[in-house]
Amino acid sequence: MTYQHLLVAISNADESEPLLQKAQALAKIFGAQLSLSHAVPFVVTESVGEMPITPALEITEDLQRASQAMLKTLCEKHGIDPGRAYVSIGGASDEILRIAAEVGADLIIVGHSPRHGLISFLFGHTESSVVSHSKCDVLAVMLPAA
Repeated sequence: MTYQHLLVAISNADESEPLLQKAQALAKIFGAQLSLSHAVPFVVTESVGEMPITPALEITEDLQRASQAMLKTLCEKHGIDPGRAYVSIGGASDEILRIAAEVGADLIIVGHSPRHGLISFLFGHTESSVVSHSKCDVLAVMLPAA
């Protein structure tokens, strides 16, 4: 089996290097296209009880612009077509899967940082959700400890 289109899910610039190194090596081996994805979460500023009601659109738009600049910089540094860098707003795993389907990716590459204790209970792993719901292969790259 060969891969034709790899989608790299970038959570932040600091963790992107090991993902992009592996993705570019695989893209070269398979002669595959390479795309980047980053999801910006909705920022909520008000709530009624436990239900958030007002997304802070200005903050979300600022985060989106910063994310677009981050992906543009990564594309320039790694020689990736900036037209293949996608910034979207929403939940990370949902957006990764949506963009993968949209661009026809047949391999999604995500970073994995082991979590322990209460933090692992409170925050779900994006990569676990992507693996569980993806219609294509997923490669989880172990990221260096912070």
